[in-house]
Amino acid sequence: MDIAYDMDLPKETNGTPNAVFNPWLEAHFENGVNSNCMTCHQRAIWTEPDATFLPITRGAAPANDPIFRNSTKVDFLWSLPLEGNN
Repeated sequence: MDIAYDMDLPKETNGTPNAVFNPWLEAHFENGVNSNCMTCHQRAIWTEPDATFLPITRGAAPANDPIFRNSTKVDFLWSLPLEGNN
């Protein structure tokens, strides 16, 4: 078991951002076992219902990441866009 409080730290032995994932949630996504909880939650956005948060990544997203265009960041809370759009 491991936890993530940061998108980039601690580093893996190869210098990449920490890989921490929930096997019941992220493992079925392509590259999901190489994800980071905080990176996924950073990508929590309110947007069009058919928009996607994929691809699964590790490390902090740049401020100009295309996923943030035409969307509203929801402060790491996936419950807002998932339940709010229903």
